[in-house]
Amino acid sequence: MEFIWPDNNKPVEIGSEARLVGTAFRNLAMPLVRYDIGDVVVLSSKQTCECGRSGILLDKIVGRTEDYILTPDGRFVGMLDHLFKDAVKVRMAHIVQHDIEEVIIRIVKEPACTMNDECSILDEACTRLGKHINIHFDYVTESPREKNGKFRFIISNISKKNIFSKPILVGKEQ
Repeated sequence: MEFIWPDNNKPVEIGSEARLVGTAFRNLAMPLVRYDIGDVVVLSSKQTCECGRSGILLDKIVGRTEDYILTPDGRFVGMLDHLFKDAVKVRMAHIVQHDIEEVIIRIVKEPACTMNDECSILDEACTRLGKHINIHFDYVTESPREKNGKFRFIISNISKKNIFSKPILVGKEQ
């Protein structure tokens, strides 16, 4: 496993967030060489394990880059399903990001859905994503599924190059 930044493909410093890239020769039909699995991790600033084993220690697995909203202040925000915890008049929804300054919340609504429901969702979104990102609603009749039939709740179309162009400090309250 390698922990790197894509702009120079050099290892990141201990304690930093990094892209996880792996090489494996176990599958003789298709070996993986420097395969970017799309995961983001935080390398632990403490690299001595209490068990005595050697290796790289991680503070946390941030997750997949495409499953997070990247805010203008450099934060990765995921797990946004709770925006809809009280939105019983929303049949289905997903969040789309094409630009770091904006997100679109696409909603398939029930007939009884009102402006009050939208305001409640907007308040929750602003609380989690911050004041510096524009949030728009798009009402649709159905939510698209991926080619594999799965539903992606967050669809990020932000270039990985833009996401990793500078180190982002994590672990401190923002």
